[in-house]
Amino acid sequence: MAVTQDELYATLDLELSWSERALPENVRTRHVHRLHPYHGKFIPQLVEVLVDRYIPPGGHVLDPFAGVGGVHALGFDSVGVELEPEWATQYPRTLVANALALPFAPGTFDAVITSPAYGNRLADRDMRPSCAGTYAKWLGREASAGSACHLQWGDPYRAFHQAAWCEAVRVLRFGGRFVLNVSDHVRDKRRQAVTAWHVRTLLELGLAFRDCVAVITPRLRNGANAEARVPAELIVAFEKVAA
Repeated sequence: MAVTQDELYATLDLELSWSERALPENVRTRHVHRLHPYHGKFIPQLVEVLVDRYIPPGGHVLDPFAGVGGVHALGFDSVGVELEPEWATQYPRTLVANALALPFAPGTFDAVITSPAYGNRLADRDMRPSCAGTYAKWLGREASAGSACHLQWGDPYRAFHQAAWCEAVRVLRFGGRFVLNVSDHVRDKRRQAVTAWHVRTLLELGLAFRDCVAVITPRLRNGANAEARVPAELIVAFEKVAA
């Protein structure tokens, strides 16, 4: 299945797609979402639309880019992996470990639910008070060596995430589900097809496409591309099938 940006958007399940604004603010920010000034975490409701459809209750679930632990709000037997200790220690079921060398045996998990870095302006190393927000600013320092936080969209970003997805697929059991929350972004007035690349890569690693929904979310409205922001994030579901 060769995936382009247009082909991916053509698969959207419009019955499940929704706007984050449809939820009251106190519902959007329940669980862990307000516990730490780190805006890169996914809101649990973003992925629940596909999680409820594809992952059975009580499943053993991994987030290899756990951040401050949004995955633990979904109600599964969850394990997070996070390289930055300040974020990992926000939740006891998150391990300080590297997504490129997961400390688990093959086929350990029933599902992987994750949201990688998007390779956008959040990757900037800018920590000035006037900056709208970066991973470095939220950490109070530059990210650790081996982190994807400072990788802008390009070849190093793609090489890192291809290796990370190889590891994630390795520890996912056959028949297990992979739910990805990701977004394109605009650079120099041009949309960067980040989501389509992630989907193609996961397909090449042997996963089968199952579903895709869009969630319209508020976006950062700063900088030269403020009026050209991509309006929605995508949630994409896959299944690990036997070769």
